[in-house]
Amino acid sequence: ECLEEYQRWDWDTVAETKLPARERLFTSRYDMYSAPRRAWYKWVPELDLAKRFGVKSCPELVFVPRTCNGFTEWCVREEKDGIQYMGCDKFKDQCTGFKSWDGSGSMSKWVQKHIDSEEPPKISKFLRTYKEQGIWMQRRDSTSSDNHLRNIYLAQAFPAFTENGFKAMPIPKPFNDWMLDFYERNKKNRRTEFWDSESTQMSFAE
Repeated sequence: ECLEEYQRWDWDTVAETKLPARERLFTSRYDMYSAPRRAWYKWVPELDLAKRFGVKSCPELVFVPRTCNGFTEWCVREEKDGIQYMGCDKFKDQCTGFKSWDGSGSMSKWVQKHIDSEEPPKISKFLRTYKEQGIWMQRRDSTSSDNHLRNIYLAQAFPAFTENGFKAMPIPKPFNDWMLDFYERNKKNRRTEFWDSESTQMSFAE
């Protein structure tokens, strides 16, 4: 029923043909049923976007204002041997002011109304035009999407590469101590690595 209603919305077509380009509006889909079941990451409360944005039905269209900048105050679930494990219910969400479409009138006009109520988005300091910013975002999105799809496949395929299986576990303390010691001894030699800004899988820009 949810999928049928979503298909009637024809969201992809609306987003691509009736709404502003990605340098002015970020549009996405969030599968609130599959997200908790992904095998390649640990599901923690702050990943539950449906709960964070007050989603009550499926499908539901939510407009998130630009003031929701992602600077959420995360919380520590537990700490063992000096290692903090993030992800718990006590995180402080910075995002407010999001709104849900009630299904009446034009979907695209409803979104556009909220876009018009905000100031135009800023252009990145190292990009000169909205067009350049859009191309840059598109390339970064392509890299992230490729990695996301690969991770979904690898989580299912990994068992085929070993007879004993695999297990995620903390780094053994001797090895962890060795790495920390190596870091402390060599951090004076630290230098910037100029990776391509589209290489989102590196997380170096963040």
